[in-house]
Amino acid sequence: WYYFKKWGYMAQDEWHGDYYLTESGAMATGELIMDDTRYTFADSGELKEKKALNVGWVYRNGHRYFFNHREEQVGTDRAKKVIDVSEHNGRISDWKKVIQENGVDGVIVRLGYSGVEDKELAYNIQEFNRLGIPYGVYLYTYAENETDAENDAKQTIELLKKYKMNLSYPIYYDVENWEYVNKTKKAPTDTATWVKIINKYMETMKNAGYQNVKVYSYRQLLQTRLNHPNILQHVNWVAAYTDALDWNNPHYSGEKGWQYTSSDSLKGIRGRVDVSVWY
Repeated sequence: WYYFKKWGYMAQDEWHGDYYLTESGAMATGELIMDDTRYTFADSGELKEKKALNVGWVYRNGHRYFFNHREEQVGTDRAKKVIDVSEHNGRISDWKKVIQENGVDGVIVRLGYSGVEDKELAYNIQEFNRLGIPYGVYLYTYAENETDAENDAKQTIELLKKYKMNLSYPIYYDVENWEYVNKTKKAPTDTATWVKIINKYMETMKNAGYQNVKVYSYRQLLQTRLNHPNILQHVNWVAAYTDALDWNNPHYSGEKGWQYTSSDSLKGIRGRVDVSVWY
C-alpha cells in the first residue's frame, strides 16, 4: 500500500495515524525498529504494538549498563562511555559541562593527520589537563610506506612531548581507506604493505619508550586488507555502526572499545559526535 498526499506527492518516512510509510513509500508491515523502539504492524499496515527497546546506556539500581540494538549487554556495569573529537567538532568551550551532562568517562582526541596538527589539539589538551579529564589520542594516517609510517610516529612523539600529555587511554594509529588529491592518491590495498606500515609505526613508538600504542580501524577493513595477526594484535578499538559489533579479535585480549555511532548528539558539542563503549 502507498499513500499519496495532495498534489500527488507520495508519503515517505512518515506516520499517518497508525500507519507508517517507509522510505520507499510502501506501508510498513511486520516488525520495524526505529529510534530505539520496536513497532509491530499487521499485514494491513495498522500498528499493533509499540515497545521501547532496552538499548544504549541504561541505569538500574545505581549502576549504568550498555546494551546494543539486539538488547544484548556489552561489558559490565563498569563499561565506559568514551567520545572522540577533532577540529571538525569546533571549539568545545565547556568541557566540564560536556563530561558531566552527557555521562562521558573519557575522550580520544585527534593529534592531527600525517604531517598536520589538529587545530583544536592545544586547547583540548590544555582543558583535559586542567580539569583532570581522562584522555587518549589518535593520529590519522596517510602513510603509503614504511618511511611515511616512521614520520607519523615522529610526529606523534613530537606532539606528545610538546603538550606534556598525561594519557589515561592509548595512543591510536588511525588506519582507514583514505584517498585525496582528486582520488589520485589512495591508501595501499594489499595486506603486506599495511603490515610493514603498522610494524614500523609501532617499532618507532616503542623505541621512543611508548608502550601503550594501538590501532583503530573499522570492521570491514579489519576483515579484509587489515586481517593479519601482526596487525590485529594491536587492534582494540573498532568502528561498526550496526546493531552489534559482530566481530571478535582472536589476537588481542584486554580492554577494548566499540565505536557504535558517528552521529550522536551531545550537549555542549556542535554537530554529530563519535561515541564508543569501552569494556
